[in-house]
Amino acid sequence: VSVASELQGAMLSDGIVADPQVEVSACYRPGVHDLQVGGDWYDTFRVAPDVVALSVGDVVGRGLKAATSMGQLRTAVRAASDTGLPPEEVVERVDRFVDRTGTGFMASLVYGELDLRAGVLRYTCAGHLPPLLVRAGGSAAYLWEARSTPLGVRGTTPRVAKAVRLAPGDLLLLFTDGVVERRDRPLALALDELADVVTRALDVGLRDDRLLEAVVSRAPEDDDACLLAVRWLGPAGDGRAVPDAPAAASADEERAG
Repeated sequence: VSVASELQGAMLSDGIVADPQVEVSACYRPGVHDLQVGGDWYDTFRVAPDVVALSVGDVVGRGLKAATSMGQLRTAVRAASDTGLPPEEVVERVDRFVDRTGTGFMASLVYGELDLRAGVLRYTCAGHLPPLLVRAGGSAAYLWEARSTPLGVRGTTPRVAKAVRLAPGDLLLLFTDGVVERRDRPLALALDELADVVTRALDVGLRDDRLLEAVVSRAPEDDDACLLAVRWLGPAGDGRAVPDAPAAASADEERAG
């Protein structure tokens, strides 16, 4: 059991990119506490010198079997992204991996690529909950577009991607369903509560790592819960990040409420 836990911890620990243009924090809590492993994952990695890939995924099931599938699928996402293809085609390549191996069928995935110089995120959601975008000025909205079926599921909706422009200080929160799903309330209400918790915590100056701990502590303990927070600081100039600055939502922001 300890070996499984250490292996999963080592795998996820390499998923934090260090760069002066972005802050990345992550939090993971398995639903099977005696194993301390599960099927959720987070990852960030470079696909170009100034482009960082972001992914959060959720494999069906819990425990060691789900963790094994998670490791394979997480690696497949990295391999597919090494092609220079846009996000929607990266996910299509992951679909083919699922078809060939049977690993990760019906898993959900949100995958995006953030241009660190321009502050543009291009993202796609394969059966996954939408990312939460919290503007530096305090407004929050879920990115409901660019949605399609879970991995390995062939539907009539093609894989699509959308772009959203960030301002310095904007925060992206990617998460799995274990963070918000409740038996006693609708998903829409739980999502509203998450957005409220996050914006209130940021209002009182809670930094991203403490913010994630506060959010995951509210999640039910019988399901895996995973969060990834990515704050764009602005384009680097002389090697230092641009300071956080409030910004209103841009006109070309892609979102739906």
